[in-house]
Amino acid sequence: SCKRPHEKAPEVTVEKIESVNQDVAYIIQTQIEQFKVDSLLIIDSDTMITGQWISSLFNNNNFQPIWTDKSKITNTGDSLINFIENIEYFGLTSSDYFLDRIKHKVNSFYNQADSTINITRIYEVNILLTEAFFKISIHLNRGIQDQVTFQKTWKATGKDSTLVNLLETAVKSNRISQSLQSLEPKYDQYSKLKFILSILLDKIDSPDSLHELENNIDSVNLKIVRLNSNIERWRWESKQEESQFILINIPSNIFQYYINDSVTIKSKVITGKPETPTPFHFDSKVSHFFIYPYWNVPYTIATKEILPKLKIDSTYLTSANFDVLDRRNNIIDQSTINWKKYSETYFPFRLRQRDGTENTLGVLKFMFSNPYAIYLHDTNSRTLFSKENRWLSHGCVRLEKAREFAQMICKTSAMEFNIDSLNMYLDIKSRKKVNIYPLIPIHIRYYSIEVESNNAIYYNDIYQIDKKMNDSLRINEGAMEKDITSAPF
Repeated sequence: SCKRPHEKAPEVTVEKIESVNQDVAYIIQTQIEQFKVDSLLIIDSDTMITGQWISSLFNNNNFQPIWTDKSKITNTGDSLINFIENIEYFGLTSSDYFLDRIKHKVNSFYNQADSTINITRIYEVNILLTEAFFKISIHLNRGIQDQVTFQKTWKATGKDSTLVNLLETAVKSNRISQSLQSLEPKYDQYSKLKFILSILLDKIDSPDSLHELENNIDSVNLKIVRLNSNIERWRWESKQEESQFILINIPSNIFQYYINDSVTIKSKVITGKPETPTPFHFDSKVSHFFIYPYWNVPYTIATKEILPKLKIDSTYLTSANFDVLDRRNNIIDQSTINWKKYSETYFPFRLRQRDGTENTLGVLKFMFSNPYAIYLHDTNSRTLFSKENRWLSHGCVRLEKAREFAQMICKTSAMEFNIDSLNMYLDIKSRKKVNIYPLIPIHIRYYSIEVESNNAIYYNDIYQIDKKMNDSLRINEGAMEKDITSAPF
């Protein structure tokens, strides 16, 4: 049978202040009982996406209001409202947490004209503040945007029902702000980015800074936007205990190899061009590497870049040390092929560059599982590392200190393969696959701002990720409340 339509709370006013808490509790109880039937909890035109947690919280509290006492906001209620008023310092937006609406409703608790108290407004503020607490909890802990589409999304799971206990404890101890901040990421860069953000926000709010900022306010606002985007991306991180790992940051084009929390190798890298970007916010594990590797040319490069050269100079493959293979991986005599017959849509060959110092991959290639067919490798074009703008590849990552990395692997992770063996194979120019154990976690990220000694370093937003994230938030303002009418708990 069809569910009955949801009935919003009725308008109720009273004159006696003594009965307010009991009257508010009655409305909370009737609305929670109705929620158990139709799974809806609606304030104004918004469905509360944390309705299940709100229901559990007030059930546990015998339906008593928790943010108000009679006709006034409690200290804990004031604490949460104050937190929302300052939530820009956390890289979030106060409008996502009903700030103006809550303040308006609080001001409507008492009607001076007829000396009545509006029970319904008090009920609504209790629900909205509870919803705000739960939403802020998730947003501080995991972020507010999808990692691929950048759309606002609800990242809660059934396990997050523990937030009900967190709120109950926070209310009893009047530690609202501390409880929310306990959910934030525990990364040094996250904290430092917030510190830089606070400095800029304080400047904008300070009358003494207005004249100073008058001519560069747009620049300051842009920095704030970019700081917010980077803070959000740090919330996407999931803390992992790793004794060693690789971190590659695309905007800075820097590779860092950590062992026991210390950087053992720091190296320049070359990453993807904006039109062929290296995937970011991507995790895998380096499982093996090749000495003097083959380069299997991707189809798009073979047809869009190499084939046009072959139509002009059919000897190009020979001079560049390429093999031509058929679909069964048999090597074909290149002199028998009329390259002018083939196109981007019809190219029944595979090109493979033979190992050697002239190989595009250089003499080392480090492999990790991924759906993008990218890897980490040496290069024969080492002069490119001297460039400041090193977004030059088709997506793979070229590593300046590839040999040092291979040597460190031989010290820590190679299976029955030491540095002497590595040097021997490099000297005799012989192809060799080297397995790695334990596998080395690799994290490719996009942090366009890094903080060193409380100074922010702003890198080129080469893939326009900061801009895309901000544009998505502005275009979809309020989308999360409208689009999500129910959430899986």
